Amino acid sequence: MNIKYFLTGPMKQMEKPAFPWWGSKWLEFNIKFVCCLFIAQLFFMLVAISKANENFNFIIKLVGMLQADFLAIILINIIYFIFPTLEFLLFRKFNILFRKYTFQFLNVINLIIPILALVIVFVAKA
Repeated sequence: MNIKYFLTGPMKQMEKPAFPWWGSKWLEFNIKFVCCLFIAQLFFMLVAISKANENFNFIIKLVGMLQADFLAIILINIIYFIFPTLEFLLFRKFNILFRKYTFQFLNVINLIIPILALVIVFVAKA
């Protein structure tokens, strides 16, 4: 998979109205988001394990990370469904451009999550 495909995905059925089109891309977006979140959490878990002492409780750390992931998924989905509303209210004439660039923006955020986690890991190790 190349980066262009990751950012835009298949841009099919662009003639659909706003809510059905965004709804059809929702699962693809969430799969990408969860995969990037999982990679980021692996980086954080590696740091947590490397800095662990005898009082380190893996289960408590894992539950805390899963709670944070759950909240992130809820928040990103709320943000995701703001875009079809914006398209419907403000960008009807430019819907194809709006869809293309906003979907790319959301996927760039997906890519930033593991990159930011990796940066935090290197800073925490220093």
